[in-house]
Formats: sequence, C-alpha cells, structure tokens
Amino acid sequence: DPDFKMYGAYRKLDFQPLERLMLEERQRFGTTMIPLQGAAKKIDAILRNKDVVATLLDQNANWHSGVNVDFFGRPACTNKGFAALALRTKAVVVPMCIAKTGDTFVVEFLPEIPLESTRDMIRDIETNTQNYTTAIESMVRKYPDQYFWVHNRWKTLHYSLIPKK
Repeated sequence: DPDFKMYGAYRKLDFQPLERLMLEERQRFGTTMIPLQGAAKKIDAILRNKDVVATLLDQNANWHSGVNVDFFGRPACTNKGFAALALRTKAVVVPMCIAKTGDTFVVEFLPEIPLESTRDMIRDIETNTQNYTTAIESMVRKYPDQYFWVHNRWKTLHYSLIPKK
C-alpha cells in the first residue's frame, strides 16, 4: 500500500447508464472518485491529510467558471478552480499522463509546477492556469495520437474576448 490515498475529482455525466459504467471503470484500480459539484470542503480535507487529488484540466469551461489561457496558440476557456484551490491550500501540482507505448502503458510525470503567488488573486489564477495548460500541451505534443481531439476544447470564448459593438 502507498502512503497516500488517490482521489479523482470529476464532473458527473448526464447520461446515468454511462455515468455508472465510467464510475466503475475509474474506481477499478482503487481510486475514489469525487463528483466536483460541492466538493471543495472534501478536497480540502483530502489535501490536509496529504492524500492525492487528480483531475482533468483540459476541458472547456463556461465563461463564468473559466479563465482564458493559450492552448496550441488559441484562447481556451479553462476552469480556474484548480488554480484557486492550489493557491488556497498551497498544494503541490504535478502534471501526469498515461500513454500507450506498444503493448504497455506508461505513466509519465512532469516536474512539479511552482505555484505563482503575488497576492493578486486574478493574475495568480490566470498565470497558474496558463502554467498548468502549458504542461498539458507539452504532453499532447508528445502523444498527439492519444489525445481526445473530439472534445471541443475551444468551444467557449471568455466574455473578455467577445467583441464589443
């Protein structure tokens, strides 16, 4: 047994039969899944206990829960909650990906991303979210054939980018 427990924070799927199947698959190897809706206190407690919380940060966010960052040269509205959580808890952020190479899977960890904290919360959230997204982009560049390109990463324009009339 490792010295920590693994948790995964995720958005529940709307289609319940698929949600049950995905949850079962995600928990198959011992990861406890936590629905993101209303999970802040639970995640804080997990981090205080020195356990690990994993989440997907490469999803489109709606404009009120996101911040615009560069992803492959285009603005991508990205959830700002992860950076806010790291700033609030001082949690260590280590990007990772799982890639299929031949007949095996490789778990690859990138170096810890230093937390940028200037006491300007808006700037810090934008900077840290960009740093996390840059790490994701580097992993996608390494394994482009394994990225889920079907997901429309650039669907939402943050309100700050909508042209004024």
